Amino acid sequence: MKTFTIDSENNITVFGSSEEAAAGTAAPFDSFATEKELADLVAGWPAERIIDTWNSLAGVRPVKSLKSATTAAHRIWQRIQSLGGTDKSETEPARPKADKKAKRGAQAQGRAREGEDGQEGHRR
Repeated sequence: MKTFTIDSENNITVFGSSEEAAAGTAAPFDSFATEKELADLVAGWPAERIIDTWNSLAGVRPVKSLKSATTAAHRIWQRIQSLGGTDKSETEPARPKADKKAKRGAQAQGRAREGEDGQEGHRR
């Protein structure tokens, strides 16, 4: 299970397991592996640290305030799920996406081959 660490500079790092996190980090850090653990962690933080953590994430729109620590934890958790690659096997099985264009194209081809009387036509 992915384990995340956050240091005093608000740098979030992802590891493959809690053992890897402990072995791979020399500086003091907090670790979490679930959204609830993150929420429990940020509940004790000052608002400025939560905002700094959010604003330090790549690709986010910086904010000056957040609604609540719980909301912030949820937003941070959603954002960091792509760190360390995608590992959906732990959360849900992969589902193939249906190709709507391919389905429509196959139906259209079937109608084009059918004659008005329902008989298959020949293409020349």
